[in-house]
Amino acid sequence: MISENYYYSPSAIRCFLDLAINTVSDNIACYCNDPGISFTRNRKLNCTDLMYYLIQLADRSISSDLMYRYDSLEKMPSSSAVCQQRHKLDPPALKRVLHLIKETIYN
Repeated sequence: MISENYYYSPSAIRCFLDLAINTVSDNIACYCNDPGISFTRNRKLNCTDLMYYLIQLADRSISSDLMYRYDSLEKMPSSSAVCQQRHKLDPPALKRVLHLIKETIYN
């Protein structure tokens, strides 16, 4: 159980998030629809970036959210690319990320 005396800075929470996402992306074959094919090619939106994007997703359309997050059109993936990559990722991947963060904080 977490004590009331513990305080985690935003940078510490970000480190926990980075560690959890890197752990899941290192084992992405366990969390995708087609393990031999999905997330094997280099894309503008790889599995790590996709998980960050989905966790930080705001309450707006994908197109406007992408324009808000990316400063360059060359770096920005299309909204179709986001949807296609999102369909490759199984929901348990994000659940595992959040579970790893919780384990880190509570242990």
